[in-house]
Order: sequence, then C-alpha cells, then structure tokens
Amino acid sequence: MLLAALVTLSGWPPAWIRTLPDAGEYRQFATGGPALVHNPYSERVLHPLIVRIVAASTGISIDAAFLAVALAMLAAFVFVIAMILRESGAPAVTIVPLMFTPLLVNQFERIYFQDLTQWTLIAIFFLALMRKRVWLALAMLFLAYLTRESTLILSLTVIGTGVVRRDARLAIGATLATVLAIVIASRFGARGLPNEHHVNEMVFLILKLPFEFGRNVLGLFVVPSSLAHTQGNQCAPILMFAVPRVLRFTGQKWVSYCGFRPEWPLNTFSQMAAVFGICPVVLLAIVRRRNVIRQALDVEWLTIALTYGVLAYLVGTSEGTWLDREIGSGWPAFWIALPALAAASRSLLPSTLGRLAVYNLIVSWMPHPVQWATHYSNLGLIVTILIALAFQFLAYPEVSTREETSGVVPVSA
Repeated sequence: MLLAALVTLSGWPPAWIRTLPDAGEYRQFATGGPALVHNPYSERVLHPLIVRIVAASTGISIDAAFLAVALAMLAAFVFVIAMILRESGAPAVTIVPLMFTPLLVNQFERIYFQDLTQWTLIAIFFLALMRKRVWLALAMLFLAYLTRESTLILSLTVIGTGVVRRDARLAIGATLATVLAIVIASRFGARGLPNEHHVNEMVFLILKLPFEFGRNVLGLFVVPSSLAHTQGNQCAPILMFAVPRVLRFTGQKWVSYCGFRPEWPLNTFSQMAAVFGICPVVLLAIVRRRNVIRQALDVEWLTIALTYGVLAYLVGTSEGTWLDREIGSGWPAFWIALPALAAASRSLLPSTLGRLAVYNLIVSWMPHPVQWATHYSNLGLIVTILIALAFQFLAYPEVSTREETSGVVPVSA
C-alpha cells in the first residue's frame, strides 16, 4: 500500500498526454477497433479492449478509462509482487526501495501504453507457477502475449526451461499458448493498417533487432528508405547503399549511413547502469555463490524469472528507442529473483540491507537531475554512468564478501 501510494503521488499525471509517440494508435484502438491502427499496434489487442470495456460499462471517457485501468493494474502489480516476495522469504519492506523508482513512476506518463497490464499478467504468471498452478500460469502467458509481442522472450524461456527440465506439460503448454496467441494477434493485425515499412510483420521483427542494436548500442545512424522522411531520421547521408533487388521484399530500396552518434550508446549504457539502481551488480554478486545459485536453479519458477529477466534486460537495448521501457522489461530478474536469492542466502545484515536500499534509491533517481544540471548533454550521460558505477563498486563487496549462513533455499518450498 505504501509503495502504490508513493508511486501514485509521484507520478500522477497533470494531464493526459496524447502526443507521446504511439499513444494515438492505442487510443484509436480503444475507441474504434483495429481498422485504423497500424501494425504492430493492431496486434496488441488486450489492453485497449480492456479500456474499451471499462469505458462502455461505466460511461466514463476513453481517456479516463485508460487512467482507471492504469491505476487498477498498478495496484494489482504491486500486490502480486508483494505476495511473491512474502512467499519467497524476502522482507516485505524491501519492496519500497526496490521498486519505488522512475521506471514504475513514469508509467503514469504512459497511461495509453500496455506496460502495466503486461507486467501484471507476467507477475501473476510467476505467482501461479510458484504455487504450481501451471494451467493458470499458461493462461497468463497467453494473455500477456496478446498484450505485447515482446512476451515471446518469456515464452521461449519457459519452453526452453521445460525442455531442459523434462517438464513436458510446461514446454508443450507454453508452446500451444504462444502459438494460439500469435494466431489471434495476427488476425487482429490483418484487420489493421500495414506498418510504416509496408513489410510482413515477421520480416519487420527480424530486421528490427539488428537495426536497433546498431543505433542504440553501436551508435550507427542508419536510415532505411522507408524512414527517410520521418521525424528524427532526416540527414545528409555520408554513404548510401542500394538494396539488392532480391531483398526488396523487405520494403527498402536503399539504406543510408549518416554517421556516428555517441549520445545513443551513452544513453543506452546510462539506462542499463541506472534504471534498476544497484540491482544488477547485487544480483551478479549473489549468483556467483555456487551454493545459492545451484539450489535456486532447482526451483523452476525462479530459474525462469532469473533467465527471462536477464534476457529481457539485455535484449531491451535493441527493441526500440524507449529504452527505460524496453530494458525495464527485465524487472523479474531484479524485483522477483534478486530478493528471493538474497533471502535464500540469509547472509545480509539489516545494516547492509539499509545501505543497499539507500544506494539503490540514489542510483535509480539520479539520472534526471544530473541530466538537467548538464543541459541534457553527453557529459550528463557520462556523469550518470560514472556515478552509477561508483555506487555499484561500493555495493558489490557489501554482498560478495558476506559469508553464507544457510544452505536452505526457502523459495523451493
């Protein structure tokens, strides 16, 4: 309740922001269905349908319905995470310094987006799996994919875990749930408008990852012909390459290279360093303990949370330009697996936990004031990275040098 109140008070929107990129697509979907919505937004069906149902059943405006759904999903998400932490043996109070971050607060700037809905469904998935209610977990996996296709990373993780652990019910069930969700989402997508590249959605997804990786991680300003006249992509090309005729099914006639943009990789690395505070380095310190990680990997739901969270955190660098959202989709590793593993090791003193909590709040909230003070420059990004690394340098020995006092992993119960 405290966390939900803090997030709500800190992030309450002074006005509904309809001008954010893509917000109009989701609002249009909730208002009139997928017919006038571009792909892939027309495939993200569940969230706008929930909003439409809420608006129709209560008589409130569609914008108020978006806000109401955001509030309900925030409360549900925090409640489910609290239940997971309690049942995994983590101290309940850790939820506040762990999750009271801009990543969660900023969701109120994006009430038209489906993040909180997807996160809530994934949280219920882990709670159900934790309680060995596999069919409920698979239902949540199905609904999460209908909310956003990035759930495919979770699906592949679940299928892979099921195969490795020889859990046929989990592997086959996750495969069927994902395939069914893909079919339904594609049916809705077929009723909408084509994407901006006018290319098959599967081809779009295959090309998107290397394209965004080149931009966000390598800083390469590459502009395909389909984006040449869009905002932020207009440039004087240094080099231009014609796409071979055999590859023009991708919708591109040429690709231009416009130079190196250091601010893009700096922004990516600053987000990776700060969006989850000091959680990445604390997780690294804990998983290096062989007893803890070996016993934790015997727990199926924890294995999936850790693996999926790390994959989503890394792949998020190459999924789009809203990096806090994309990298932030790795939250299960840091908000579920990390406190469960810390509780399993039982080696952190209350004073240590207190210092780590302060470090975490400082690092996660520090980027905006630093950027403001440095006029949102590359210098500000570099300072952000250095400050984050400094606190992580302080945090790592706090965790790695503690002796384990218990070989029991309570999360396996």
